Amino acid sequence: MKLNLDTILYTSQFLPLKDCMSLATTCNQVYDSRKYMYRNHLVEITERNKEWVKRYKPKLIVKDIKYTTFENIHTLILDNIELTHWPEYITHLNQLKVLSLQNNKLTVLPDLISLLVNLQELYLNVNQLTVLPDSMGLLVNLQKLNLGFNYLTLLPNSVGHLVNLQVLNLDWNKLVQLPDSLGNLVNLQVLYLCRNQLTCLPDSVTQLVNLQTLDLRENQLTHLPNLISKFSKLHTIDLSDNHLTQMEGTALLSTSVILFKNNLNQI
Repeated sequence: MKLNLDTILYTSQFLPLKDCMSLATTCNQVYDSRKYMYRNHLVEITERNKEWVKRYKPKLIVKDIKYTTFENIHTLILDNIELTHWPEYITHLNQLKVLSLQNNKLTVLPDLISLLVNLQELYLNVNQLTVLPDSMGLLVNLQKLNLGFNYLTLLPNSVGHLVNLQVLNLDWNKLVQLPDSLGNLVNLQVLYLCRNQLTCLPDSVTQLVNLQTLDLRENQLTHLPNLISKFSKLHTIDLSDNHLTQMEGTALLSTSVILFKNNLNQI
């Protein structure tokens, strides 16, 4: 039996996929906070029944999903379920546009992640990733990528192929440097690099002409050259808690919010 679900949200509070097999194909979405599954029916949580839901918490849980007959799933959320390995069936969901695997225990990603060619949003924050496969560079339709709260020390050069990326979150990793290819992300608008171990930025960042927000808090930056002035659309930059001792006077004239608390000198 083939599923026709557009959205499946799967955490400890959602109906497991094995029970979705018995749902009518007209069922399009399963949400936690607003809807729940009861006897194979999608039920809206209302003022009338919310106390019953709160008391009995109807839920069914499965952690081993072996079905690969999904053809039209566009959004898959597998948050907070203690995944230690990438579920193999995901690579068969080539219509996926949004994939969330937040707050799990993943340490590696498969090379076959490149098969998710239609993916637009990928959320892998709060895992245990130390490296990324080069094949991630083939996800050229990605617009949002969240890799915050992992253990990454370097990014593959192939990240420069993600030319449609608009938001990139790399907060709370262990990055010591950024690849020159980062400058190829000409559509990037938001870049979060808080709480890493960066001492400098590559000159190629001057090519991020659409960048609007840059968060560099809690790194080890010692200087910020005039190259930042080339960010004509940059309106917010946070340089707090670095080791900055100098910064070109004209570097940040185009920004409206500049934060640089707790550096070595007042700039």
